[in-house]
Amino acid sequence: MSSWEFSWTDVCPSGLRPWVKDYNDLAPCFQEICLQLPILVLFAVFSSYYYGSHFRLVFRSETQRKAIRVRVAASIGLGLIPVMKIFYILRMHGKIYPIDVLLSCVQFVAWSVHVGFLVSSLKRGSLSQRGPLGIIVLWTSLLALASIWVHTNIHSEYWVWYVADLVVFGCYGVTLIAPGNAHFIRVQRTVDEERQALLTHTYTRFFEDIDESVLGPIQDDANFFSRLLFYWVKPLISKGVAGKLRKSDDLFDLPECLNMNRVVEKLQKQLTASASLFKALHKSFGWEFYLIGLLRLLADLSGFAGPILLGGLLRSENFPNVTEPATDPNCDFCQATDFRPYYYALGLLAATLISCFAGVHFNWKMTLVSTKMRMSLVTAIYRKSLSAKGLQSARPEILNLMSTDTDRIVNSCVS
Repeated sequence: MSSWEFSWTDVCPSGLRPWVKDYNDLAPCFQEICLQLPILVLFAVFSSYYYGSHFRLVFRSETQRKAIRVRVAASIGLGLIPVMKIFYILRMHGKIYPIDVLLSCVQFVAWSVHVGFLVSSLKRGSLSQRGPLGIIVLWTSLLALASIWVHTNIHSEYWVWYVADLVVFGCYGVTLIAPGNAHFIRVQRTVDEERQALLTHTYTRFFEDIDESVLGPIQDDANFFSRLLFYWVKPLISKGVAGKLRKSDDLFDLPECLNMNRVVEKLQKQLTASASLFKALHKSFGWEFYLIGLLRLLADLSGFAGPILLGGLLRSENFPNVTEPATDPNCDFCQATDFRPYYYALGLLAATLISCFAGVHFNWKMTLVSTKMRMSLVTAIYRKSLSAKGLQSARPEILNLMSTDTDRIVNSCVS
């Protein structure tokens, strides 16, 4: 255990402790290792991904182009400031820890990749000059961490560098509220280019967001991660943003699980074999309904675990080894690290994620099951009204069965 602590002290003086009681602030090493480094890596990955996915030509207004150019200059500054700070500290013969060098290198690489993404956004990409939502969220996280870092090091010797970094972040953020418009440039293909694409193996992309087309039953073709994150809904959202949702045919086609003939015949077969509606519904949708209930159970258990883990995290501040004296008298941060708060925090994060995903998928699956039950019940009542004698004068009662009573049956099953 001592070698583990000693190695972390060599990398960074405060180790992995998240909180410093003496300063009532987040520990600097915790901010660098556990917060800044992961978000910077994600920022670089997202920037490189969207840089590679820019294939649509866009004509932007002068306001948008100026905003992107200012953002490019700010990104260059955010990449160079950490490197310049390291050289300044070396010139002043100050002490530099390995984590400081690593963080500066990661910042330089991440912002360099982001500069490439911004340069490509001048002529390609989406209509919005702000960029994808994922990059905006990560940039906002970096801005918050930069503010916390300034608060932590405001009394340090190199506070000017951190304030300058935050000021450049502010310049970047101002460009995100700049107005402006843009439109896609449609490439006109010549006859020779079209013939060449047919004669060779060249892939010619079809721009589905220009040519309005039917979305189809896209849910059936979605992979596991797309279903888990509901990423398959993105084409519908993009179509709505483009203003192309004008009629019901512009929406998704019903998935195969909501095929009306299959769902209705399933209940009709059970009604023929049994006179009890409850037994027919149980045999038709029982297993699917009960399996969905496991998602609700998992969501509730995760919800109960959240307060317990949060209580453990708050009580971890009173653990005795958190307040052990420093191993180095010249270091204000060098204390023994207690990893139990990390375990509680990770458990709380996992419980929250499980509760969120299980709850959302329970609601979605329950909507599908209730839709199946409603459509099958309404169809069964309608068929019965057409075949039975003496129901021609009972139209109000039939309509009441097809609307109010059906909703009561479905809602009682859901509750």
